[in-house]
Amino acid sequence: MNDQMKDDGRSSKWPVMSSALSGLLYLLMGPSLAMADVNDRYPSFSLSGYIMFDYHHLNGIEPEDDQPEVGEIRRARFNINSILHSRWSLKIQAHYNTPNRNEAHHLEWKDIYIKYRSGDDYFIQFGQFDPPIGLENDISSQQLPTLERSMTSEVISLPSSLGAMIGYYRKRWTLTSGYFDASDEDKSVYDFVTRATTNIKFNSNHRLHLGANTAQRDWKSGTYDIRERPEINTANNPIISPVFDVKKVQTYSTEWAWQWENVTAQGEWFIQNITNMHQQSQSDVQYDGYYVQLSGLTHAKRRYKNGRFTKLNNKQGKSAFEGVVRYSELDVFDRDIGTVAEVFTTGLNYYYAQGLKAMLSYTHIEWRRPATGVIRKGNTWSGRIQFSF
Repeated sequence: MNDQMKDDGRSSKWPVMSSALSGLLYLLMGPSLAMADVNDRYPSFSLSGYIMFDYHHLNGIEPEDDQPEVGEIRRARFNINSILHSRWSLKIQAHYNTPNRNEAHHLEWKDIYIKYRSGDDYFIQFGQFDPPIGLENDISSQQLPTLERSMTSEVISLPSSLGAMIGYYRKRWTLTSGYFDASDEDKSVYDFVTRATTNIKFNSNHRLHLGANTAQRDWKSGTYDIRERPEINTANNPIISPVFDVKKVQTYSTEWAWQWENVTAQGEWFIQNITNMHQQSQSDVQYDGYYVQLSGLTHAKRRYKNGRFTKLNNKQGKSAFEGVVRYSELDVFDRDIGTVAEVFTTGLNYYYAQGLKAMLSYTHIEWRRPATGVIRKGNTWSGRIQFSF
């Protein structure tokens, strides 16, 4: 993901956004809440969250802070979920992250949004949240079978931004589309994102998922480049692209998944077209990448709803093991500048009920810069303990 997008300037927008949401919520919900009976079940509130503790041993991979062995709190999230009324809900998420080990850790507000549902068919959502793009990006990091998302998913992902989204869910297909303001003090960027999925359910244990995504990013000002880690959070950023004064970035991607009982295979492919601001002197460029992944569980399978995989279906409360392998490739080389990278990951996970997850992973990385002939290889062993509540 473009490093310049990770600090998305939301701190300056939060007071304005919070006031606007509060005022709109009062106008929309005030009359119905005032008329509600004191014994009514609305509003209701619930708390949830998780925390991840990681350890990495890097070999042949340049660490971000010259420490080949690193332990860290990878991520912690705390959610407040509220059912405000029969059709209205609210979510607030506090987020503790380590996006860059050279920066001070801090707690920040990641998401705050209100959603209106009309039965089970369509919804409208507005506030600050992640734009919907990609199968892996639409799965919570808490539920992923790998420690990190693939390079492909990271490159096409978009930062949590102020916006509005409309979605339509049917039994066999989904469609979501949204418009977002991802501007901050360094750039002015607006995103229009659409995701469509369909699924063929052969029986209760056999399903095929297909999807397509498109995202158009319109730059009014600012630069664009890719600086990506090789699917290891504590590694440096060897996967780099040229820097552009960009006018537009268009991303197109496809996704698929096949689920048979407790085995799931999935993959995604993307192509990204960058329109340069100075077209007379510099031509446009194009990047692409993909990944394929296979995972299998014992005593459980992954639930599927509304175009995404969610929690494990483990009704008997048994512990479960999961094996996973993934291969991903990313090509951000153009104009004799940039990087081509390949990553192979294999892992073993252990689930104890719904509250504890232990992960062990081995990752092999190879990246090269074709213009200079530089080739680097490395590997790492990683582990994670995750607590959920």
